[in-house]
Amino acid sequence: WCILMINLPLLKQRGWRLIVGRKSYQDLCDKQWTLCPSEQSVSPPALYLDGELDKVTAVQEETSYTRELQKLRGGIPEHAATIAYQLSDVQLHDGCLYKRAMKLPLTAAKVSDLGTNTRSNQLSNQLEMHSEAALACTFSGNRYFGHWMTDDVTLTLAAQQIAETVRTSQKLTAHQVDYSNLLGIASTPVHQAYFKKLIVIQDFGQNRFKRERYEYIRSKLRTMPSRQSGQKVMLLRGNSGTKRSLVNENEIAEFL
Repeated sequence: WCILMINLPLLKQRGWRLIVGRKSYQDLCDKQWTLCPSEQSVSPPALYLDGELDKVTAVQEETSYTRELQKLRGGIPEHAATIAYQLSDVQLHDGCLYKRAMKLPLTAAKVSDLGTNTRSNQLSNQLEMHSEAALACTFSGNRYFGHWMTDDVTLTLAAQQIAETVRTSQKLTAHQVDYSNLLGIASTPVHQAYFKKLIVIQDFGQNRFKRERYEYIRSKLRTMPSRQSGQKVMLLRGNSGTKRSLVNENEIAEFL
């Protein structure tokens, strides 16, 4: 026999959306405060030979050629502020946050579809209760290792200064576990949970607060034995994770 699991938070969200329209966590927060204000910096143009950009025929589907070209040309970018938003009565269900008409996806696929066994699924269907927590994961970080390293690790460093840190129950890879141990960070994985108070941090801006956390990561990595011995390291994408393969990866590896 089997039990059909109904996503009640999603049904409630759709009902609210019909009444008040789609809402974001910024719209529904009880209060907000700035962890670091926005700021500007000078970004020098990239170095490339004449005619090289004409060889670019496409870009990754989550960006655009115009956007990437703007980065290459440099200028004075505006780095967004880091802002904390506190929400009340929030539910996390199968990789999405729900509050009335708000739905915030945190995973590209249902967490229950990502290789967990039946027994763990039965246990994870129990609703956990949290009085206060801070979210320590992002949609991109749950999908790409690179974004996990630059976005979710730094987000966890900020969130753990505020409250208990939580993330989706998507299983970490062996490398993510090793990096988490090395950097001294941890967050509680949850599948279904109710939060009396949940703090969501808007943290995509490359401001000085973000740079401070990058520098903390660098200082930790400098203590690794390979760094002390002068051993060089090259990272290859390999066959795991989301496919973003270079057609001449082996040639590049041989050259390096």
